[in-house]
Amino acid sequence: YEVDYIIDYPHEFADKSIKERLSNYAFKRMDESDLILAIVRSEDRSEGMLMEIGHVLDKDKEIVLLINKNVNNTYLRKIADRTFEYNTPNDLLNSVEEI
Repeated sequence: YEVDYIIDYPHEFADKSIKERLSNYAFKRMDESDLILAIVRSEDRSEGMLMEIGHVLDKDKEIVLLINKNVNNTYLRKIADRTFEYNTPNDLLNSVEEI
């Protein structure tokens, strides 16, 4: 399978590198949102997610955490406004419906 993603970046991001465009675009979209939904499937660290969570904390936005019950080594449960734990993909979908 081949998947193409097309993001229509706002004009202000046109002269930036791809990495800068993606992060600036993501931060702008987070600023426009009421909350951020973080899905954590494993204990592997994600530098991008850490940056995004930090940005959202700075903006005082609500953080909703969907986290696999097997994930123990994380600080995100402590800072999330709402936390939903899941075991299976169906549990995950049910949690999203509750939000």
